[in-house]
Amino acid sequence: MLENVTLALGEAAHAPVLVRDLDLDLRAGSLVVLLGPNGSGKTTTLRLAAGLVAPTSGRVLLDGEPLDRSRGSSLRRLARRVAYVPQSYQSTFDFTVRELVAMARYPHHGRFAAPSLADRRQVEAALERLELVPLQHRIAHTLSGGELQRVQLARCLASEAHVLLLDEPTSNLDLAHGLEVLEVCRALADEGRLVVLTLHDLMAARRFADRVVLLQEGRLVDDGTPVQVLDAGNIRRVFAVEASELRSGSRSAYWFDRLQS
Repeated sequence: MLENVTLALGEAAHAPVLVRDLDLDLRAGSLVVLLGPNGSGKTTTLRLAAGLVAPTSGRVLLDGEPLDRSRGSSLRRLARRVAYVPQSYQSTFDFTVRELVAMARYPHHGRFAAPSLADRRQVEAALERLELVPLQHRIAHTLSGGELQRVQLARCLASEAHVLLLDEPTSNLDLAHGLEVLEVCRALADEGRLVVLTLHDLMAARRFADRVVLLQEGRLVDDGTPVQVLDAGNIRRVFAVEASELRSGSRSAYWFDRLQS
């Protein structure tokens, strides 16, 4: 939960503000999509929720407790509860895919302890669910960007975290694997986890999300179901495009046109 959170770059009166007065009550068992144009505060909001940056004002809570990564004793406990995947990831060491996914189990058994049977089963299940078994012995830095994105999601699954914060998880993925990742995220939310994504694909948000949070210049514009939030007025105001809804039976899609100056 984010309570009246503001994040500014510095303490000067005119310091740039990345997020301003943001209130979000994020509940388990839901898939929440953060939408907005570039620079709207989506990634910053995720990083605040993960405790990677501290707000200038306001509070970030996890299960009613202030989220604080500065206390070393709580880091392992936090890592078992919250998993964050950035937009891009580069592996600079010669770790295999399997080794990288297995590292997500460290908060459960410690860095130098031998993995248990339960650890190995979680790694196997994550590799299978993301269709990474054929790649498990590949050196991670030899993979494509899309393949690495799937490895990062597999690490989230293996961690058993109940809060998953994913920054553009479908970037660099082809259509089939992008749908696969969104279907996995939908299933995880249905299983009781909180899944928060940033996306640029409005149709994907409408299809998969329980809730859409629309941001612009660090401020909350609207928050609700995809049908409520993604109307023509909000799309025009935030994205500067005209949206026409096209229907075919029970399905619909948008056609977008840039606003004429």
